[in-house]
Amino acid sequence: LVFFDELYGLHRLSHVVKDPTIFTSASPDLVAAARQETLLTLADIVFDREADFREVLTSRRTFLNRRLAALYDVRAPAAEGFAPTEIPAEKHRTGLLGHASILSLYAHSTATSATLRGKFIRTVLLCGEVPPPPSGVDTSIPEPDETAVTLRERVAVHLEVEDCAGCHALMDPLGLALENFDGLGAWRETEFGAPIDPAGDLDGQPFSNVDEFVNLMAADPRFTDCVVERLVRYANSSVETWDQADELAPLKDAFEAQGFRFQQLVLHVIMSPAFRYTGAPQ
Repeated sequence: LVFFDELYGLHRLSHVVKDPTIFTSASPDLVAAARQETLLTLADIVFDREADFREVLTSRRTFLNRRLAALYDVRAPAAEGFAPTEIPAEKHRTGLLGHASILSLYAHSTATSATLRGKFIRTVLLCGEVPPPPSGVDTSIPEPDETAVTLRERVAVHLEVEDCAGCHALMDPLGLALENFDGLGAWRETEFGAPIDPAGDLDGQPFSNVDEFVNLMAADPRFTDCVVERLVRYANSSVETWDQADELAPLKDAFEAQGFRFQQLVLHVIMSPAFRYTGAPQ
């Protein structure tokens, strides 16, 4: 589980701080519980059930204690500690992108962030690249006013400025899919009294809500291909060289052929030439 802890940045949750005047239920033990939920869910999918890895995004099965159950507005599965539970479909909380760990980590101390969440999705889950912002560019987002209430309306500024649009068009539309979750991970229908619109498109594939978005993500071959790439890099402690890149294709094919079982992928990786052999000295 150390691989996932590092890949998803969960180890950084201990440094997450939320403004208690805005997020009144925020506390260090809630953040710790959020990290535990995600690690227990990954262990369940990968080791206990050896399930299709795409369930990381699509499964409503998770592990909650009383604090997280209260945040998610569901019945606590146990009086003490963590226990497995199935999140009702009407809660729209599915998989990793519905976990308070990810939702709070990739947000600001006082608000959500379509950019941080979108960058996580684009670069960590899909292995895409986002160019660095131009030197001196203004990255601030306007404060809410009567003409731009919701975050969607305010980040539209980035998509209208040429220097900003190149990067933000890759991130913000994806992050906005999660806008119904506040900066701590609680569900909300409105922002400052205005209805939240989570609709968008995943690189040309339209979605109208977060449920449709996570299903598109899970069906996107870039998600499972990215897991392979990240695991190989983690195993080798380096980015693959040009002559190793071709060796990723058989690993991706094997991952799919064996039902996207992560443990089987690990076995294929450690037996692959990309892991067993190093290149010539430079």
